[in-house]
Amino acid sequence: MRRNRQWRDIVTKLARGFLSGPDMGSLYIGGPVTPRHVQEWFKHHPVELEAVFKSIQPSDQMAREMARDINALLPDALSSRTASPETGMAAEFFVLSCLNRLGYSALLTLGNRKAVDIVVELPNGLTVTIDVKGLAGTTGWPVDNVSAPSTRHFVVFVCYRDLIADPWEQPEVYVVPFADFSNLVYAAPGGRRLVRVSTLRASWQFYEHAWHRLMAP
Repeated sequence: MRRNRQWRDIVTKLARGFLSGPDMGSLYIGGPVTPRHVQEWFKHHPVELEAVFKSIQPSDQMAREMARDINALLPDALSSRTASPETGMAAEFFVLSCLNRLGYSALLTLGNRKAVDIVVELPNGLTVTIDVKGLAGTTGWPVDNVSAPSTRHFVVFVCYRDLIADPWEQPEVYVVPFADFSNLVYAAPGGRRLVRVSTLRASWQFYEHAWHRLMAP
């Protein structure tokens, strides 16, 4: 979305409000500014809402982009951004949570160098293994160390789209059977092997939240 002058002025005003506290009342108690903070603020400032969005209510995408711009102006201590977020651990626990919510019996493995991050026991008695790849940004996942310890192995790619510090945001998740893995790999200059976000987005209908594929024969 194009950032016009009104947009920039409101982002600056909101950032100052979050810093000072009283202007935001009880809406903000620290941490990253979320789209919900933005939408709640505009409920009480309809004039600014019309000036920025030309609408009676900002869309989720508009509020998300404005929250991102506000966080860019806040000091790191207030927005809770970290230089090196534990992306891998966050991704593993997110996948584990999804599996348990879907009723699978799933356990996280331990260790720094491991081909298997999660072991899943299926209702039919079979076991599948999962390698989780987390990405804080939007480019691609390095996959030089990916291997298949069993025939029923999957790689689950988790992309936080530069929003890992915002717990309101849900990542993109792609469930890839290892049999499909080699067809998705890109040989980058310099010898690195990557699976690009754009590649999985182009094939979203096959992989996005495709948890049912764990049960495929």
